[in-house]
Amino acid sequence: LALWGDWGTWFKIADPQLRSETPAALAVIVAAFVIGLPGNAVVRLAAGLQLGWLHALWNAASNAATLLAVWLAARAGWSYLAFIAVAALLPATQNVGLWFQLRHRLGWRGRGPGFLPRAEWRVLLRASFLFSFPQLSLAALVWLPPFAISLGAGAGAVTAFNLLQRLLSPLHQGQTILLTPLWPAYAEAWTRHDRPWLARAVRQSLLATCALTAGTALVCALAGPLITWWVGPAVELPTASLTWLTGLWFTLLMFGRHYLYYLVGIDRLPTLAVHSVLGFIGATGGLLLGRYHGGAGWALALGSLGYGMLGLPGMVIASQRPLPVISNPTRS
Repeated sequence: LALWGDWGTWFKIADPQLRSETPAALAVIVAAFVIGLPGNAVVRLAAGLQLGWLHALWNAASNAATLLAVWLAARAGWSYLAFIAVAALLPATQNVGLWFQLRHRLGWRGRGPGFLPRAEWRVLLRASFLFSFPQLSLAALVWLPPFAISLGAGAGAVTAFNLLQRLLSPLHQGQTILLTPLWPAYAEAWTRHDRPWLARAVRQSLLATCALTAGTALVCALAGPLITWWVGPAVELPTASLTWLTGLWFTLLMFGRHYLYYLVGIDRLPTLAVHSVLGFIGATGGLLLGRYHGGAGWALALGSLGYGMLGLPGMVIASQRPLPVISNPTRS
């Protein structure tokens, strides 16, 4: 499908050379997705071992390598397909290093353990069903804006958004590194009835998210000089409105991630699933509605409004409700 479709027209690419290379570039993106898909099992293994911070470090290293690749591509004049291949395949292969690191920690040799018995699959699927809603919603909200923007405003607007997204990604990776170990810690503190620790940890997580929000504002304020230094003076800089709306979008996602980790830790998955889906619907509706106004700024503005009204308030309210009493504090 990537090679057969008229994707240059679909994504409103005006340059004839880029239009002709779009099907091959899309095929590379699909191949990178397929290569990276099995790596999700490695990520889940790290999370199950409470080593999610290792995944976050590998993810941050991959983002740094991608930033460097963009810098080299801008100065060495790489072809479009070469740039796409490197930018897409670097993140797709990041979990290979994590896999070997986990094997070393676990002392696995050869092929390692096999698959779970079939009798356990149904139990695991039932347990993870509700958890899939916030996970899929958060993942979709990361990749959906470029798609919605390209449909309405064309590839040029997506380029400006992606430059800003890459500049802001170290801050969001930093939040992931900070919050990933808190998820199992929240659960343990809750089952032990250690409410003072829970309150303190949530407060510190919120303060860290606020500090990262201040960092996001600083990057947005310096976006012009940073982009010029990064990819060269020939690039068309994003407008101020697009820059700050992109910062707002990722700030809302950061606060949503803060509450998501806490609600997972205290086992409020049904409530979290509902508000995650509502947030996804509001954000998606806003992004798609905004693209019809012809600009990336409209898409991000209405998408942020939709997520901020339908998703985030419910998670905030749910996190403020009193914790239930656990009859058996040592069940875990």
